[in-house]
Amino acid sequence: MQFDLVGFLYVSGIVQGLILLPVLLFARSGHRQANLLMAALVTSITLDVLRGWGVTIGFWSEYPTFAATLYPLRFAWGPLLYLYAVSLTTGTLHRQQLGHFVPAIAVFLFVNLRYWNLDVTEQIALIEQLRTTSNAGDESALITRSLLFTISFGSYCLMTLNQVKRHNQRLEQHFSSLDKMNLNWLRTLSLICLVYLGCYLVFHRIPAITSDQFDINSITARLPLTVLTILMYCIAIRGLFQPSLIGGVTQAEVSEIRLPKKISPESTAVAENTSVVEAKSKQKYQRAKLDIEEAQRHKIKLMEVMESQELYLDSELTLPDLAKACDLSVPLVSQVLNSQMNQNFFSFINSYRIQLAQRMLIDEETSNMPIVELAIEVGFKSKSSFYDAFKRATNMTPTQYKKRASLAN
Repeated sequence: MQFDLVGFLYVSGIVQGLILLPVLLFARSGHRQANLLMAALVTSITLDVLRGWGVTIGFWSEYPTFAATLYPLRFAWGPLLYLYAVSLTTGTLHRQQLGHFVPAIAVFLFVNLRYWNLDVTEQIALIEQLRTTSNAGDESALITRSLLFTISFGSYCLMTLNQVKRHNQRLEQHFSSLDKMNLNWLRTLSLICLVYLGCYLVFHRIPAITSDQFDINSITARLPLTVLTILMYCIAIRGLFQPSLIGGVTQAEVSEIRLPKKISPESTAVAENTSVVEAKSKQKYQRAKLDIEEAQRHKIKLMEVMESQELYLDSELTLPDLAKACDLSVPLVSQVLNSQMNQNFFSFINSYRIQLAQRMLIDEETSNMPIVELAIEVGFKSKSSFYDAFKRATNMTPTQYKKRASLAN
């Protein structure tokens, strides 16, 4: 019995989608809206895989009426991915943002109305052509649909990457540890989507348009399906094992900072919405710019407090915590960091942690300490975040730094 790789990929993608869908729908979460959007994305991808499987096994040749119904769903992938990112990073969506789905609806109506105007014989003939070659005799329509899908999905993937980048930049203004908040996994997911899009063009659409003998069931033609199945696996794994997807990045998680008992209005705003604080801070900067001498005094005070109290050892340290310790307002501290030190809060705190780690790595009493323990000792929450910060600061891993230091001595 010959192993059917194409059929296996189809079934794997469908099964993964069916497993993940109820998890997303029924998981207890503080970010229900985002989970529903991700559930809709998983559903649309699963249905597209199901549509392709139906073409391969000849299902639509027997029941052709709704064969074209599922194809336009892929034009909703981009809007769903982007709005999922927006929902996670802002907490709310506006009614006007439903306009992102207008192109998908237009493609749905255009494709299906044309298809339904064919009689059953013509529909069956079209499906049979699709089983053997992707070029079903309407090359201009194929090029148009491929181009529209590529531009749409690619643009939304880039928009999602930008949304994640801006979210991470906002977090770095207020938090010293970004574990489970930085949405780097969503960036990876968006990059995988772009990889899928590249495979779809190079191995499927372009050969289908340029070749008269393109075999839709060949291994190379099914490479996009392989990437799509891997994409489904990635979403499933994140969904089943990572609370950042199932639970969403709730506003409580983004704002989970320990505020002082007596706090300023600006500090309260940080707890409620980091983006609001950012906007208020910028307005305050414009109203009252620090003179050089005053800014230098605040800079020195920040450094003295940081070194004397060793606040950076607290993995949960936030901008309001530092402001309270220095007896300064949150916007003022942020302004000094940005304008006088050319750093955000995240990089300022981690610079002290990395300096301490460098000393501990070459100190005889601590050089043999396991990296995980050392990372926690200097204020990081995890080994991975420590490695990322250390390599960013020194262009070396902790192990490489220790070896170089030992050779130098």
